[in-house]
Amino acid sequence: MIVLNCQSSENQIRETRDSYCSDIQIPDAARVRPGQRLQNSHYNALVDHCADLARCLRYEQCVRKITEWERDCQTERVRALEDQWLPGAFTPRFKCGIPKPLCGLEED
Repeated sequence: MIVLNCQSSENQIRETRDSYCSDIQIPDAARVRPGQRLQNSHYNALVDHCADLARCLRYEQCVRKITEWERDCQTERVRALEDQWLPGAFTPRFKCGIPKPLCGLEED
């Protein structure tokens, strides 16, 4: 928990995605053996598994948006530095003008 509090929100989302999505596998309760009838328990386990996959996909999409935002802000920063006559200590602090994507660690 202490490590998460010290990380940037972008890295927190990446860490959450990594921990959540790394070990998603189809549960044994959802597996239907040959000759076995599909029961409610199989169906319910598949529904739960699909919900886990959908949540993982939302984290993946959020990480992609944040990564693209970071790349675009870095490109904008480089352009701003290239436009300066004397870049370095006299350059004002750079603030990215591109809006940050609205996604996060919300729980469903």
